[in-house]
Amino acid sequence: MVFKTLSKSVPEVGEHRRIVVAAAVDTLGVGLFLPLSLYYFTVTTGLPVAGVGAATSAATLSALALAPAAGAATDRFGPRALAVLSNLVTAAGYLAYPFVDGYVGLFLAVFTVMAGDRMYYAAWPTLIAVIAGPGRLDAWYALMQAVGSGSLGLGALASGVFLAGSGPGSLDVLVVFNAVTSLVSAVLALSLPKRHLQGARTPREDAGPRAGFRRVLRDRVFLRLLIGQALIATAWTLPSSFLSLYLVDSLGLPVWWVMATTCLNYLILFAFQLPVTHLVRTQHRTLTMAIGAACFIVTSALFALAAEVGRTAVLAVVIAAIVVYSVGEMLCVPAGNAAVAAHAPEEMRGSYMSVFQMTGTIAFGVAPGMVGALYEADPRLVLLAVGVLVTAGGCAVLSSRRGLTTDR
Repeated sequence: MVFKTLSKSVPEVGEHRRIVVAAAVDTLGVGLFLPLSLYYFTVTTGLPVAGVGAATSAATLSALALAPAAGAATDRFGPRALAVLSNLVTAAGYLAYPFVDGYVGLFLAVFTVMAGDRMYYAAWPTLIAVIAGPGRLDAWYALMQAVGSGSLGLGALASGVFLAGSGPGSLDVLVVFNAVTSLVSAVLALSLPKRHLQGARTPREDAGPRAGFRRVLRDRVFLRLLIGQALIATAWTLPSSFLSLYLVDSLGLPVWWVMATTCLNYLILFAFQLPVTHLVRTQHRTLTMAIGAACFIVTSALFALAAEVGRTAVLAVVIAAIVVYSVGEMLCVPAGNAAVAAHAPEEMRGSYMSVFQMTGTIAFGVAPGMVGALYEADPRLVLLAVGVLVTAGGCAVLSSRRGLTTDR
């Protein structure tokens, strides 16, 4: 029964298997290096952690200004062209990392990587929408989420094993390998067939980035979905900024529990993303996202409960919280991407996707500040803030339901 459900949930990949391989290779490199980025610059440059963090955040947030241009370029030249360019720009940024020796170089290198990131999140979701076609958007986005999670987890594991055997002096090897995976991904994307992967056939009068951006934000239905997603995305604060502090400082668990919970999250996404998406395929995507938001609220409650139970029970509560969080992620991510891809006019899909994907980046940018402001007063304030914001986000997403265009 399980295998039958799984077989039904996997989309027909056919001639597009190269795009799946490209995503797997690319995210493998990200998994190798992403958890080490701040540590890398403090080791190789001798700059203080606070300075490295500030420069990294500044570069990340500055790159958000490129999102409208990335979306417009995706619509104009086609998602395949921008997918290739995104990987080339990202590779160039990573190859500059070993030469960074000050704040200016740090900002420029990280900004280059983040510029590639903005292109990536405009081009690749649009590319998947073109490949999937109507009726299979959710399955394809679920497949890419599962593949990406598996590669991220494998990359993180490989990175840990490599560093355990060679030490921090070999960090440049991981940086170069990450750049190589981006280049391989670019080559694989370039090898995709040209048919159905071109830009808009006739340029629009308002095809400029700013005009396109304004047109997207005038779509009130999409704007409600966008605001809802931005609020729900505050849940990404939990694993990215909150969990390591909370598990070690507040709950007294060993540091390796942080990596264990991260690996558990990746494993669940890899193993169950496709079946979960298949099970909710008949539900409206906004309802699926709202249920995912409810899972994040339960996660916050479970983390709060973990501080009140005994030493033995705390492990079970933390594991339960991670499982519920993973379910929320499996519900929200493919449904959100599919909802935008189905609703957006075909000639503006890149612009819609670029704006929608900004919500995650903003959440990651805001997370350290929110956690820093609330955690020292009381860790439960972070959990309360996430719960309130996610609740508002779920309500906003549901309010967009009636006006959303759907391919079902």
